[in-house]
Amino acid sequence: MAFATADNPLRGPAAGGTLGSGSSYKDAMLTLALSLALLVVVIVMIVRRRHLTILMSVASLLAGLLAMLWLQDLGLLPGSQGPLTHTRPQTLEDARR
Repeated sequence: MAFATADNPLRGPAAGGTLGSGSSYKDAMLTLALSLALLVVVIVMIVRRRHLTILMSVASLLAGLLAMLWLQDLGLLPGSQGPLTHTRPQTLEDARR
């Protein structure tokens, strides 16, 4: 792992950076796993038609996590860098940089 410099600060995944060369692979696998889990929950909701309250809660949680990953990848969350970072309104965290 490289050291942080002025032109290349070391950031973790929460700040839009990477921890290593396999980070994008890990992100893709996490997105795939969450997507498959959401698909399974929706199918169980349609087929079983029981315990809908807990299944809707689980589906909402999984969908929220997928949305957060998507927004982070686009750079729309405070502290993240991505292709749409310039369109995001400035926050206090951005002002500290």
